[in-house]
Amino acid sequence: MTLVDPPWLQRPWRIWATLWRDREAAQGRLFPWAIFLIVGAISAGGYGLTVQLNAWRAITVWDPSTPWDFSIPVVPWSILPYLSLYFYFPMALLSVPRTDRGRFELLILHQGLLLLSLISFAFFLAFPCEIQVTAQVPAELIGAEEFPGPLFAAVRYFDRPYNAWPSLHISLSFLVLLFLVRRWERPLAVIALAISWILLALSILTTKQHYIFDLATGLALALGVWNFSLGPALNLATRHETDAPEFAHRLLTEEAPSRSR
Repeated sequence: MTLVDPPWLQRPWRIWATLWRDREAAQGRLFPWAIFLIVGAISAGGYGLTVQLNAWRAITVWDPSTPWDFSIPVVPWSILPYLSLYFYFPMALLSVPRTDRGRFELLILHQGLLLLSLISFAFFLAFPCEIQVTAQVPAELIGAEEFPGPLFAAVRYFDRPYNAWPSLHISLSFLVLLFLVRRWERPLAVIALAISWILLALSILTTKQHYIFDLATGLALALGVWNFSLGPALNLATRHETDAPEFAHRLLTEEAPSRSR
């Protein structure tokens, strides 16, 4: 019987073949962190380039701001949930077992994160937008030596206010949220995670880093990647308790060519 592989967005890419062959190295501990560092480097590097390019261009193609955006107050302590984004990624790594099914799920998740990033970079470059509400944050807050001044200063230094929509803060965190909720079985942990994500989502507005439209489009992008890529791929793995789906092994093994069509 001819085997038909799932669509490209729902299967592991061949670029991971070498890493997959060495997945048991260091008792399986190397594999997840290698994926994390590779995707993180590509995403961070791409983001840094688009930020600098858009800051140099200093143009706005379309401004999605509304009066509501300017009426939202600055909430200084909300810089903490804003920065909580960077805890989502190690949580995803630690949530899966060191089995082939767990490794398959991590591959698919990080492919989704990379896809989100690349799509967002394209929008940033095609539709740059200066985020005017950043001016509402008092200069004395950013320049203060006590909390949370240094955190605001660091965010403003590394994140120039031109890459508005879709918000990567929202799309990346929500995709990881859906991934974690699927894996976690304790209701209280899921509730705590959901509350923390709501605070994160609101924080992009109360730190004046984004507009409401940025939040909405970031959420839409994450749902699109989940529905067309990550979600269906994870469903394919549900029949395997510890092993990856057959097509994953085949596509990631150089000796056996893919038979997709």
